[in-house]
Amino acid sequence: DDKQQSGDMSRTNSARYRSTGGGGADESLFGGSSKPKPRFRKDQLPSNAVCISKSDYDSMRVRSILRTQADEEAELARVEAIRAEKEQVSRARKARMMKMEDEAKRKAKKSASEEISEQGPGH
Repeated sequence: DDKQQSGDMSRTNSARYRSTGGGGADESLFGGSSKPKPRFRKDQLPSNAVCISKSDYDSMRVRSILRTQADEEAELARVEAIRAEKEQVSRARKARMMKMEDEAKRKAKKSASEEISEQGPGH
């Protein structure tokens, strides 16, 4: 039953793609040719129209949301908790890397000069 369903899936997936002639590549695979949004020239806009950028619009929209002091404190606490969690993960990763480095140093074969220096001046 599963094999039959997977066979059905491959048939439906292959039906989505269509050949477009010459090169055999389906243009929908490359994003297609979507029509650009209509743009207005300045002479097409009313004389009292004001144009702003998307980023300005987005920032105005965010600033227009009314928040209580409690909402702002909750948001700050949430952001601080996220930052603290990331910092904790980072510190754990750093400690793990330092431990691995120490183990690698202990396991590494010592060079001749290191062996001589460990024997000390008395030998």
